[in-house]
Amino acid sequence: MLFIRVFIFLGLLSTFGVVHAQNPIRKNIVSGNDAYNDGDYKKAAQDYSKAINKEPDNTTAHYNKGNALYKERQYAEARQEYAQALSTSKDKDKKAKAHHNIGNSYAQEQNYDQAIQSYKQALKQNPKDDETRQNLAMAKQRKKQQQKEQQQQKDNQQKPGDQQKPSDQQKPGDPKPSDSKPGDEQALDKKQAEKMLEQIDKNDQRLQGKKRGGNKDNRSGNKGKEW
Repeated sequence: MLFIRVFIFLGLLSTFGVVHAQNPIRKNIVSGNDAYNDGDYKKAAQDYSKAINKEPDNTTAHYNKGNALYKERQYAEARQEYAQALSTSKDKDKKAKAHHNIGNSYAQEQNYDQAIQSYKQALKQNPKDDETRQNLAMAKQRKKQQQKEQQQQKDNQQKPGDQQKPSDQQKPGDPKPSDSKPGDEQALDKKQAEKMLEQIDKNDQRLQGKKRGGNKDNRSGNKGKEW
Protein backbone atom coordinates (compact mmCIF):
# COMPACT_ATOMS: atom_id res chain seq x y z
CA MET A 1 0.00 0.00 0.00
CA LEU A 2 1.40 3.38 -1.00
CA PHE A 3 1.78 6.15 1.54
CA ILE A 4 -0.17 9.06 0.10
CA ARG A 5 0.86 12.56 1.01
CA VAL A 6 -2.29 14.62 0.63
CA PHE A 7 -1.66 17.20 3.31
CA ILE A 8 -3.82 20.27 2.99
CA PHE A 9 -1.95 23.54 3.33
CA LEU A 10 -3.79 26.66 4.22
CA GLY A 11 -0.82 28.83 3.51
CA LEU A 12 0.49 31.72 5.60
CA LEU A 13 0.04 35.30 4.48
CA SER A 14 3.44 36.84 4.01
CA THR A 15 2.79 40.33 5.31
CA PHE A 16 0.21 41.86 7.59
CA GLY A 17 -0.36 44.75 5.22
CA VAL A 18 -1.88 42.53 2.48
CA VAL A 19 -4.08 40.40 4.70
CA HIS A 20 -7.29 42.15 3.74
CA ALA A 21 -6.39 42.12 0.04
CA GLN A 22 -5.81 38.35 0.14
CA ASN A 23 -8.82 37.45 2.28
CA PRO A 24 -10.91 36.33 -0.75
CA ILE A 25 -8.14 33.90 -1.74
CA ARG A 26 -7.89 32.63 1.82
CA LYS A 27 -11.66 32.21 1.90
CA ASN A 28 -11.59 30.07 -1.27
CA ILE A 29 -8.81 27.88 0.09
CA VAL A 30 -10.57 27.39 3.43
CA SER A 31 -13.78 26.51 1.60
CA GLY A 32 -11.85 24.03 -0.54
CA ASN A 33 -10.28 22.48 2.55
CA ASP A 34 -13.68 22.01 4.17
CA ALA A 35 -15.07 20.35 1.05
CA TYR A 36 -11.97 18.14 0.80
CA ASN A 37 -12.29 17.01 4.40
CA ASP A 38 -15.95 16.21 3.73
CA GLY A 39 -14.97 14.04 0.79
CA ASP A 40 -16.43 16.41 -1.81
CA TYR A 41 -13.30 16.51 -3.94
CA LYS A 42 -15.00 17.99 -6.98
CA LYS A 43 -16.19 21.05 -5.06
CA ALA A 44 -12.81 21.30 -3.36
CA ALA A 45 -11.08 21.47 -6.74
CA GLN A 46 -13.51 24.17 -7.85
CA ASP A 47 -12.81 26.27 -4.76
CA TYR A 48 -9.07 25.94 -5.23
CA SER A 49 -9.48 26.94 -8.86
CA LYS A 50 -11.22 30.13 -7.75
CA ALA A 51 -8.21 30.97 -5.60
CA ILE A 52 -5.86 30.21 -8.52
CA ASN A 53 -7.85 32.47 -10.81
CA LYS A 54 -7.30 35.29 -8.35
CA GLU A 55 -3.65 34.43 -7.71
CA PRO A 56 -2.15 32.12 -10.39
CA ASP A 57 1.10 31.61 -8.49
CA ASN A 58 -0.50 30.52 -5.23
CA THR A 59 1.45 27.41 -4.25
CA THR A 60 -1.07 26.24 -1.66
CA ALA A 61 -4.03 26.44 -4.04
CA HIS A 62 -2.19 24.48 -6.75
CA TYR A 63 -0.99 21.82 -4.33
CA ASN A 64 -4.37 21.36 -2.68
CA LYS A 65 -6.12 21.26 -6.03
CA GLY A 66 -3.67 18.55 -7.07
CA ASN A 67 -4.69 16.54 -4.00
CA ALA A 68 -8.39 16.93 -4.82
CA LEU A 69 -7.82 15.81 -8.42
CA TYR A 70 -5.73 12.90 -7.19
CA LYS A 71 -8.65 11.76 -5.05
CA GLU A 72 -10.82 11.95 -8.17
CA ARG A 73 -8.26 9.69 -9.90
CA GLN A 74 -7.45 12.39 -12.41
CA TYR A 75 -3.76 11.68 -12.10
CA ALA A 76 -2.45 13.54 -15.13
CA GLU A 77 -4.35 16.69 -14.14
CA ALA A 78 -3.15 16.31 -10.55
CA ARG A 79 0.46 16.19 -11.73
CA GLN A 80 -0.01 19.45 -13.57
CA GLU A 81 -1.10 21.14 -10.35
CA TYR A 82 1.79 19.63 -8.39
CA ALA A 83 4.16 20.86 -11.07
CA GLN A 84 2.75 24.36 -10.70
CA ALA A 85 3.23 24.14 -6.95
CA LEU A 86 6.84 23.05 -7.46
CA SER A 87 7.53 25.94 -9.80
CA THR A 88 6.20 28.54 -7.35
CA SER A 89 7.44 27.14 -4.02
CA LYS A 90 10.82 27.51 -2.40
CA ASP A 91 9.88 25.40 0.61
CA LYS A 92 11.74 22.07 0.54
CA ASP A 93 9.11 20.31 2.62
CA LYS A 94 6.33 21.30 0.21
CA LYS A 95 8.50 20.37 -2.75
CA ALA A 96 9.17 16.97 -1.21
CA LYS A 97 5.45 16.37 -0.66
CA ALA A 98 4.63 17.45 -4.23
CA HIS A 99 7.24 15.07 -5.67
CA HIS A 100 5.96 12.33 -3.36
CA ASN A 101 2.40 12.70 -4.64
CA ILE A 102 3.58 12.90 -8.24
CA GLY A 103 5.28 9.57 -7.63
CA ASN A 104 2.06 8.17 -6.20
CA SER A 105 0.09 9.31 -9.25
CA TYR A 106 2.51 7.49 -11.56
CA ALA A 107 2.39 4.40 -9.36
CA GLN A 108 -1.40 4.38 -9.62
CA GLU A 109 -0.96 4.24 -13.40
CA GLN A 110 1.63 1.46 -13.00
CA ASN A 111 4.26 3.73 -14.52
CA TYR A 112 6.87 2.65 -12.02
CA ASP A 113 9.86 4.16 -13.82
CA GLN A 114 8.44 7.65 -13.43
CA ALA A 115 7.24 6.89 -9.91
CA ILE A 116 10.76 5.87 -8.89
CA GLN A 117 12.24 9.06 -10.32
CA SER A 118 9.66 11.20 -8.50
CA TYR A 119 10.30 9.48 -5.16
CA LYS A 120 14.02 10.06 -5.64
CA GLN A 121 13.36 13.75 -6.23
CA ALA A 122 11.28 13.84 -3.05
CA LEU A 123 14.11 12.27 -1.06
CA LYS A 124 16.52 14.89 -2.39
CA GLN A 125 14.31 17.53 -0.81
CA ASN A 126 13.73 15.52 2.38
CA PRO A 127 16.21 12.64 2.83
CA LYS A 128 14.66 11.70 6.19
CA ASP A 129 11.21 10.94 4.80
CA ASP A 130 10.70 7.25 5.63
CA GLU A 131 7.31 7.04 3.91
CA THR A 132 8.79 8.18 0.61
CA ARG A 133 11.65 5.72 1.04
CA GLN A 134 9.18 2.89 1.61
CA ASN A 135 7.17 3.93 -1.45
CA LEU A 136 10.39 3.98 -3.48
CA ALA A 137 11.23 0.44 -2.38
CA MET A 138 7.70 -0.71 -3.17
CA ALA A 139 7.79 0.89 -6.61
CA LYS A 140 11.07 -0.88 -7.40
CA GLN A 141 9.59 -4.19 -6.27
CA ARG A 142 6.47 -3.71 -8.37
CA LYS A 143 8.58 -2.75 -11.36
CA LYS A 144 10.45 -6.06 -11.12
CA GLN A 145 7.17 -7.95 -10.82
CA GLN A 146 5.78 -6.07 -13.81
CA GLN A 147 8.84 -6.90 -15.90
CA LYS A 148 8.58 -10.54 -14.88
CA GLU A 149 4.91 -10.69 -15.88
CA GLN A 150 5.63 -8.97 -19.19
CA GLN A 151 8.40 -11.46 -19.95
CA GLN A 152 6.13 -14.39 -19.10
CA GLN A 153 3.44 -12.96 -21.35
CA LYS A 154 5.98 -12.52 -24.13
CA ASP A 155 7.19 -16.09 -23.72
CA ASN A 156 3.62 -17.39 -23.81
CA GLN A 157 2.98 -15.52 -27.04
CA GLN A 158 6.12 -16.97 -28.62
CA LYS A 159 5.33 -20.58 -27.70
CA PRO A 160 2.64 -21.11 -30.40
CA GLY A 161 5.12 -19.80 -32.95
CA ASP A 162 7.64 -22.46 -31.97
CA GLN A 163 5.29 -25.16 -33.17
CA GLN A 164 5.34 -26.44 -36.73
CA LYS A 165 3.91 -23.88 -39.13
CA PRO A 166 2.54 -24.96 -42.53
CA SER A 167 4.25 -22.05 -44.24
CA ASP A 168 7.63 -22.45 -42.56
CA GLN A 169 7.95 -26.16 -41.87
CA GLN A 170 8.42 -28.80 -44.55
CA LYS A 171 5.62 -31.30 -44.81
CA PRO A 172 6.28 -34.98 -45.56
CA GLY A 173 6.70 -35.31 -49.30
CA ASP A 174 7.20 -31.60 -49.90
CA PRO A 175 10.20 -30.60 -51.97
CA LYS A 176 13.10 -29.23 -50.00
CA PRO A 177 13.44 -25.47 -50.13
CA SER A 178 16.18 -24.08 -52.29
CA ASP A 179 18.08 -20.84 -52.43
CA SER A 180 16.86 -20.16 -55.96
CA LYS A 181 15.27 -16.81 -56.68
CA PRO A 182 11.85 -16.36 -58.29
CA GLY A 183 12.19 -17.30 -61.93
CA ASP A 184 15.11 -19.69 -61.40
CA GLU A 185 12.83 -22.72 -61.49
CA GLN A 186 11.50 -21.71 -64.91
CA ALA A 187 15.04 -21.21 -66.20
CA LEU A 188 16.07 -24.64 -64.98
CA ASP A 189 13.02 -26.25 -66.57
CA LYS A 190 13.84 -24.61 -69.89
CA LYS A 191 17.40 -25.89 -69.81
CA GLN A 192 16.22 -29.33 -68.91
CA ALA A 193 13.70 -29.22 -71.74
CA GLU A 194 16.41 -28.20 -74.21
CA LYS A 195 18.61 -31.08 -73.04
CA MET A 196 15.71 -33.48 -73.35
CA LEU A 197 14.97 -32.25 -76.88
CA GLU A 198 18.62 -32.52 -77.77
CA GLN A 199 18.70 -36.06 -76.40
CA ILE A 200 15.54 -36.95 -78.33
CA ASP A 201 17.10 -35.60 -81.54
CA LYS A 202 20.20 -37.74 -80.96
CA ASN A 203 18.07 -40.77 -80.27
CA ASP A 204 16.06 -40.13 -83.44
CA GLN A 205 19.24 -39.78 -85.45
CA ARG A 206 20.52 -43.08 -84.04
CA LEU A 207 17.26 -44.82 -84.84
CA GLN A 208 17.21 -43.40 -88.35
CA GLY A 209 20.80 -44.53 -88.83
CA LYS A 210 19.94 -48.04 -87.69
CA LYS A 211 16.94 -48.14 -90.00
CA ARG A 212 19.03 -47.06 -92.96
CA GLY A 213 21.62 -49.63 -92.11
CA GLY A 214 18.98 -52.30 -91.74
CA ASN A 215 17.47 -51.49 -95.09
CA LYS A 216 20.86 -51.83 -96.75
CA ASP A 217 21.35 -55.21 -95.16
CA ASN A 218 17.95 -56.38 -96.28
CA ARG A 219 18.56 -55.25 -99.79
CA SER A 220 21.92 -56.95 -100.03
CA GLY A 221 20.49 -60.05 -98.41
CA ASN A 222 17.67 -60.22 -100.89
CA LYS A 223 20.05 -60.06 -103.75
CA GLY A 224 22.11 -63.05 -102.60
CA LYS A 225 19.38 -65.24 -101.30
CA GLU A 226 17.22 -67.39 -103.44
CA TRP A 227 13.77 -68.55 -102.52
